[in-house]
Amino acid sequence: MENCAVWMEEMVYPSVNDYLMYVKYGENPLRYPWKDIRSGSMYWYGGVIWPWMMWIKYDENAVREIWEHCAENAGAYMIEAHEEMLADHGTDLEAFFMDYGCWRWFTASFKPGEYGIHWIRLDLAAYQNRSVKMDFNGHDGFEWNLGVIRWETGSDFDFNWYECESRQYPHIYFIEGKRG
Repeated sequence: MENCAVWMEEMVYPSVNDYLMYVKYGENPLRYPWKDIRSGSMYWYGGVIWPWMMWIKYDENAVREIWEHCAENAGAYMIEAHEEMLADHGTDLEAFFMDYGCWRWFTASFKPGEYGIHWIRLDLAAYQNRSVKMDFNGHDGFEWNLGVIRWETGSDFDFNWYECESRQYPHIYFIEGKRG
């Protein structure tokens, strides 16, 4: 509720910019990207960027659709309401969440390594026609996805994400090198 209220304030009063205080300080998805979106204060005010992306990607009706789905069902229904809205737009929560991470990289005026999903930046100029080997070792018991943005500054980008199995040994992905 609170993240939508902050988003609506920005929509109605764009010169106020209170949302900036919420995304720079306290518990929010930019400073604590590993926390579950359902965790307490995590998405109260600083989560304003979540409905903001829905608005950018679809329109303001997407946010309203979630509220309507929640109103139709008693009890905790947030995740299901998101899934229903996203299905109406031809996607699912996992794909939207991965796009959300990529969107945060390109829209942030801060360093995502400090305040967002953790990215590793590689200059692949020396590896133009070769493959890049990526090892990943996530914590057991979690579902992990690996997002890869291939991008040359000032040009279009290519974003792909891969599901990773949760095991105790590194996961290896081979991705064709592209200048980035």
